[in-house]
Amino acid sequence: MPNPRGSLAPVPDDASGRSRLASWYAQGMSDGLGDRLLMFDNAATGPLEVLRVRPDFALVPDFETRLRLRFDRLAGFTHAGFAPARGIEHLDNGEGLTVISSHVPGTRLSELFRSTRPHGGMHPASARWAMRELTGAMAALHREARDIAHGALGPDRIVITADRHLVITDYLFADALEHMKIPPERLWGELGVVAVDAPARLDQRSDVVQLALVVISLVIGRRVPPAEYPANLPRLLDEFSATASRRSADLMRPLIEWLE
Repeated sequence: MPNPRGSLAPVPDDASGRSRLASWYAQGMSDGLGDRLLMFDNAATGPLEVLRVRPDFALVPDFETRLRLRFDRLAGFTHAGFAPARGIEHLDNGEGLTVISSHVPGTRLSELFRSTRPHGGMHPASARWAMRELTGAMAALHREARDIAHGALGPDRIVITADRHLVITDYLFADALEHMKIPPERLWGELGVVAVDAPARLDQRSDVVQLALVVISLVIGRRVPPAEYPANLPRLLDEFSATASRRSADLMRPLIEWLE
């Protein structure tokens, strides 16, 4: 892989006369899975996102093996609601394990909660649209096999595009993360994932719980902390209901019924 610190890397013309390939790079977001680098070029493949997996995960025995097995199992999976995984490689400079995916331009949902100004949350109609897009995409992934799940679904790994579509990223990690037996407090603090069982299971059921928490967060305008789920779920649903009812009582009831 090219040196990510280079801003422009032209490739000389070859003997066949094909045009030169130029690549340039930009820093992407970082989260509990690792650091990202965005790679752009004038090739037909489009921009890529290179996730450098955090070293303490990558060095765990079997982590890479399980990641590659999941990549192989989902090699034929395509859906407009997911950013396609393109490969798993090691950086040429020895800086570690990377997962390469198609880059989806847009705004991560987590950015909606980082504003210093008060955030009133999404209108229930927009939240219902988001729920419909996400459930359709997750249902397609779950249909691949009963043991296939995202495992780390959350606002950090959902992009809203300029043409109003939601695209889910980083869908290869469920088995590798579950095998690590990460304590629930670390799952939440480092990955933004609420564990619904002990030991934590990152399966299709946990995906549905994470999806519900995303919808709640969008409406109330803030992320749901672990102290509120599941211990204070009734109060959380009351807040959701009150916030949604102020904007659209008619749309609130179907959302509440789905969440419950």
